[in-house]
Amino acid sequence: MAELATPEFLDELKAIYLAEAGADVKGVPPWYMVATAAFSSSGVAAAVPIVFKYALDDLKKTYDGEELLMHSRTLASKLREGLLASCVLCGLPRVIESLVALHSATPEELRSGQDILRDKTKTLSDLEEIGRRNFQAVYGSSANAVRGLMESAYPDLAWFCATVAYGISYDAGVLTPAELSYGTVAVLISTDAPRQTQWHLANARNVGAPVGEIKAVREIAMKVALRAGIKWKEPVPEVV
Repeated sequence: MAELATPEFLDELKAIYLAEAGADVKGVPPWYMVATAAFSSSGVAAAVPIVFKYALDDLKKTYDGEELLMHSRTLASKLREGLLASCVLCGLPRVIESLVALHSATPEELRSGQDILRDKTKTLSDLEEIGRRNFQAVYGSSANAVRGLMESAYPDLAWFCATVAYGISYDAGVLTPAELSYGTVAVLISTDAPRQTQWHLANARNVGAPVGEIKAVREIAMKVALRAGIKWKEPVPEVV
């Protein structure tokens, strides 16, 4: 399955992003993380290290020395965190396979080390409050309706979503709110979840993501999913 992530295909994904974001992109553009999240959730873990190596080569075209090392570390960190955050959407088994594959392709100087990024001293009450704030910020005016829908289905679902996803999983400080939304959209498209895809295409706007970038993320995720053999039962929602 690694052969799905050819240089030509990755060039195509890059072109989609640059067409919307502009050619003058600094640092680590989010499409790398979007592509790895989409491949991972589509069940193609072998493509993850290929995207990583492609991204490293991309950075070498623009940076060198300490600046290259800084951006390379940022890249590796964002890809790891994007994959980990996706576990609440597509499941731990796929994320484990993808993170192990990424680790195997990561040079020693770009690896994560042994320190846990999340603050282990926070209490459950702290995490509940963090989750509540993050959930409200992401969902904006629709937060109460979405929370009510989940509570009516199963009260523990609403608590789990806010506390575990938005209080623990999404609170490492590695990805920006927009990047977290992009990764979420990519995974939801790859797992054929149209209701939640529609929610999070809108939520990306709530956290300040440009419409053009959101459209690029949607298209990139769809191209990856299609290449991995994903078939949708309903049309993928549009960006509105």
